Amino acid sequence: VTSLEKIKKISIQSIGGRAYAPKIGDIVYGVVLDISKNDAKIDILAKENEPLKHGQKYVGIIRRESIRDYEIDQIVIEECMHPGDIVKCRIISQGTKKGYFLSIVEDELGVVLAASSISKTIMVPVNWHEFQCVKTYAKVTRKVAKPDVSSQKHSLNNT
Repeated sequence: VTSLEKIKKISIQSIGGRAYAPKIGDIVYGVVLDISKNDAKIDILAKENEPLKHGQKYVGIIRRESIRDYEIDQIVIEECMHPGDIVKCRIISQGTKKGYFLSIVEDELGVVLAASSISKTIMVPVNWHEFQCVKTYAKVTRKVAKPDVSSQKHSLNNT
């Protein structure tokens, strides 16, 4: 499944369980809804390995200063993430009525899944700041999350 249309239709639902209440320090996954010059709006989908309970909805905001901790004045949000990207973030504060404040400053945080706007196919990370389209081989700039190799090795060894 490599089509952008199919990626956009992915939903994560929990069967039963307790409602999740976001807490400062939690790692969450979300989809980028919109970007502006100073921030990005994120629809929070899951807490680490726990999908939100069906019907729960939380919004987060990644501010420019929460993308990296150096050269903040030179950050262009559009070069770090795009609407539709899936990001791994840390909740850093309760934020405002608009949403929780999120951070992707840490190496392990950032874009984990992206799709090409041209070919509509999945892109793969090629380094810390680029994804590459598997169909056209075109590269695009993103703030790439460092993959968790330890859990990948663990899951590969268990199959």
